[in-house]
Amino acid sequence: VISPIDLSVYAERPYATAQQIATALERARKAQRSWARTPLEQRLAVMMRFDAAMRDKADELAQAVTWQMGRPLWQADETGRLSLITTQIAGFAAEVLADAPLESDAQIRRFVRPQPGGLQLSICAWNSPTAMLGSLVVAPLVSGNVVILKHSPQTPLIAEMAEAAFAAAGGPEGVFQSLHLTHPDAEKLIGAGAFDTVSFIGSVGGGRRVHAAAGGTFTTVHLELGGKDPAYIRAD
Repeated sequence: VISPIDLSVYAERPYATAQQIATALERARKAQRSWARTPLEQRLAVMMRFDAAMRDKADELAQAVTWQMGRPLWQADETGRLSLITTQIAGFAAEVLADAPLESDAQIRRFVRPQPGGLQLSICAWNSPTAMLGSLVVAPLVSGNVVILKHSPQTPLIAEMAEAAFAAAGGPEGVFQSLHLTHPDAEKLIGAGAFDTVSFIGSVGGGRRVHAAAGGTFTTVHLELGGKDPAYIRAD
């Protein structure tokens, strides 16, 4: 990680090996069924403890954000935003995940029942590296999915700190893991159908590659791409 502050090497990490990737996938699949069967109240309790553990790391996370992507330190604490999203999700999760009844003939019960999608690969951008975990980690975990997080190579320490916070919150093994994946390895895994869902926040180009890699696999893909908020600064 080359810090934009002074162009120094702020951190170094190796990319995951094939064996590490295989182990993470196996661990996630093993945890998937039991986590999906865990009552919603218990899943929410884990995620609220995760939120508290992240807030306990607020100063450390802010320092890491500043040095990795250059945002001024006084603007670098995103744990408030993460906490807001987590609290909002906790407030409406029971309603969103409940059976939705539909009209039907006599003696027939019709309803829609939300089900966990399974194993999700979450790919996070560098520009809001802590706050984005609300939609990329908290939401899918509350819904009963398991998550492997691939953070931006510009902000990999945020992923490690989030994984440690989940463990400190008593999160079950394998439910939430982070992997430092190369782009080719991520595309290869997506193309092989290794994940049930891929959720990507990043550039249009990156989203296009994720979408192409998932083609024909029936993997559910969520894309939140850049370029939607143009702005310019006038001389006055």
